[in-house]
Amino acid sequence: MAGPPLACTLCGTPAQFAAKFCTHCGTALQGVPSTACVRCGGGLKPNVNFCTKCGSPTSGDAMTGPHAQVTGTPEPKRICSNCRHRQPRHICGQLESPHYQRTVDGSDSCSSFLMNPACFHDGEGLLFALNEDHQSAVREFEEALRLGVPHDDEMHDRFFLGESYLCLAASGPRPWKEKVHSARFGQAIDQMEKALQMDREGGYGYFAELIHRARLGRLDLAYDLAASTIAEDRGRPAAIMYLQQKVGLCSHLPSCPLLHVLLKLAELYALDDQKESAKICLRQLLASDVVDRGDEKGDERALRQEAGRRLGSM
Repeated sequence: MAGPPLACTLCGTPAQFAAKFCTHCGTALQGVPSTACVRCGGGLKPNVNFCTKCGSPTSGDAMTGPHAQVTGTPEPKRICSNCRHRQPRHICGQLESPHYQRTVDGSDSCSSFLMNPACFHDGEGLLFALNEDHQSAVREFEEALRLGVPHDDEMHDRFFLGESYLCLAASGPRPWKEKVHSARFGQAIDQMEKALQMDREGGYGYFAELIHRARLGRLDLAYDLAASTIAEDRGRPAAIMYLQQKVGLCSHLPSCPLLHVLLKLAELYALDDQKESAKICLRQLLASDVVDRGDEKGDERALRQEAGRRLGSM
């Protein structure tokens, strides 16, 4: 005779007969031996208390073999920040939750919680990026994006992903032109541009903030290198058209943060005998808000001085 039905140890919901996981919160039920996630079938990594594919919690009692001793990485907290129901701007989108359509934070939780496994990969990607392990950062951010995150988190992840791609493209002793033509370089620009477009679409004002505006300095330098390559390969008009489009991507910001782009564009206009257009770019550069507030090496100050010198000589 079968024993009494199990109840989920996490949320208390009675388990259906022969069920392997809770139908309410997805938690693996006690007494189900497996080295794979009972919810999605994904292989369980050592030393984790949850499935990194679907987010279902696992249990030391529910595992055998090499995963029997579960220690190390803790299960992500069951808080609204890690929930699948979280929408952009940290708004709860679960109709049955007491937090529905309210702003939630790390102190909020409810019984409607459903783990979003992308949160794990998002956090891991950030740690790898901060430790300059860009190959691992790319892997984690790509997985977070594949699993799905709210629109504003996707914006953050895409920009971090683009920065990691750019670091990978810049590494090694190859000539700079070869690096610019590499797939990684193109992926870097593509991801960072998507983040800029998402900032405009969502009206988040993310890149209007000083700390994030400064991060656009890398994209600015990438555009500068790409324009130099285009000018060599296809001529000045093609490079001018390329840079005009890039300046347009920042039209939603209070002022253009692409200072190298503006200086390069002014140079190309001047060489193409478009002096008035060159002057407009230089004036726009000089009037632009600070990008790198610290400017420890004095690069931005020198760039603005150069723009002033060129404008004065026209």
